[in-house]
Amino acid sequence: MMRRGEQTQNVLKGVEAMTSQLNQHVLPPDIKLRPYYDRSDLVQLTIDTVEHNLCWHALVLIVLIFFLVSVRAAVIVALTIPLSLLFSFIFLHAQGVAANLLSIGAIDFGILIDGTLVMVENVFRELGAREGQTYSFHEVLVDAAKDVDRPIFYSVAVIMRGTYPSMRSATRGRLFRPMADTVSIALVGALILTLTFVPVMCAYWFKKGVHERVNKPFEWVRSVYAVQLEWCLNHPKTTMTGSC
Repeated sequence: MMRRGEQTQNVLKGVEAMTSQLNQHVLPPDIKLRPYYDRSDLVQLTIDTVEHNLCWHALVLIVLIFFLVSVRAAVIVALTIPLSLLFSFIFLHAQGVAANLLSIGAIDFGILIDGTLVMVENVFRELGAREGQTYSFHEVLVDAAKDVDRPIFYSVAVIMRGTYPSMRSATRGRLFRPMADTVSIALVGALILTLTFVPVMCAYWFKKGVHERVNKPFEWVRSVYAVQLEWCLNHPKTTMTGSC
């Protein structure tokens, strides 16, 4: 990848070339355009930060594959990220809001895929539990989606209710309103995709059934957690005192 200094130099050269063209061929002889306020470093820093955040999409996919132990399931979940961002970009363009650090710099990919992850995992679990049995694929898919649609909807509503008003308050709202709008629209897009697009993708990619593989690292974590949870349930007063 090109270093930031080289990118800045290229931007400056482009500005100089454009200025020269304007001075020689567009402006009258007695009028010259001379740039005096250079913000190319800030612009490049903004571009680098946004690119860095978007590149984390690949890492999210790797983590999903590790925990879901299914490439197809991980891809379905990961597809929610670019489609939700596209949903937000359409909104930003319609509202005339620039895509910068104050609008998309703080989007959390983990929040966007929370609902999708629950939906895909529940569908995958229900189909995996019926492996080798005779069942109606579409009935199982519909029932699995209906089991989690309400929790997914309310979880997204709680996140929006907790985030949006605080960012649009009188003082902070002037600065963080683009961010609040973008996050909220991205969450709405992710919710719509989770309830419509994701079940359809599962119907296409899981129609031949699924096989749940054992995730040994996760099973070890679960076994350790089960022991600790049992201890907490057997000692409720100590647990509550320690948590306070």
